[in-house]
Amino acid sequence: ERYKLQTALMELLTNALEHGNCNITFDEKTEWLENGGNILSLIAEKCKKAEIAARKIHISYIIGRTKSKFVIRDEGNGFDWRARLNSDFSEETHGRGMKLSESLVSNLTYNEKGNEVSFEIENLRDASNTVPGIMQPFASKDVHNKEIICRENELTNDLYFIVSGRYAVYTERKLVSVLTPSDMFIGEMSFLLNDRRSATIMAVGDGKLIKIPKVAFLNLIRRNPHYGIFLSKLLAQRLVLQTKKMITLAAELEELKKLETIPAMLDE
Repeated sequence: ERYKLQTALMELLTNALEHGNCNITFDEKTEWLENGGNILSLIAEKCKKAEIAARKIHISYIIGRTKSKFVIRDEGNGFDWRARLNSDFSEETHGRGMKLSESLVSNLTYNEKGNEVSFEIENLRDASNTVPGIMQPFASKDVHNKEIICRENELTNDLYFIVSGRYAVYTERKLVSVLTPSDMFIGEMSFLLNDRRSATIMAVGDGKLIKIPKVAFLNLIRRNPHYGIFLSKLLAQRLVLQTKKMITLAAELEELKKLETIPAMLDE
């Protein structure tokens, strides 16, 4: 699955650069390659024009609980994507990227202009995360069934990256959630707010975590700002999900209050 995502992103970003921002047509690229040219040289030639060199590629994503959506937009003039998706490239020297991407991901669609493409992938559930290179220096920890990772109201200076396993979240001894590798981290809220643990975390079966000290992680973000942005988006998405749950529960509570057998207030 990671290979599929990597390949689709590579192909679609390449299309955005070559055919989008640089305005390289299919025929122009074909002629260039057949004459022994290097595509990077053609891109460099196009970027000699200031208006082309100034163009950017925009990529955004939303990581959901079961699937994730990616959107790639270039600043070019767009193209006839319908004709390209329906073409037969079996005998061509290039042009298979769009068809390949379509076969690797779900719901691949273009906007009408043709300068924006979006697609979805199914999230892997309970699979192991690949450990990012920048986290490899930190100590890993093998955990076992019913092992307590942290306790509610403890002071904390550590964050945990989930490599594998499932982890039950208890607040006031009540089960409120289960974290998996798709959640990426344990303890990020108290970690960032310099607060006490808001919940007790218990391993459900065996697993593996990477323990990241706060000072080391802050230094890591300073050197790699995109990790800070990713963590912020992850937190925001969790807050949105929690808000939706609260709205649903509030609506259910209002319905229950309408029942005569359930008083809205307790007597003293």
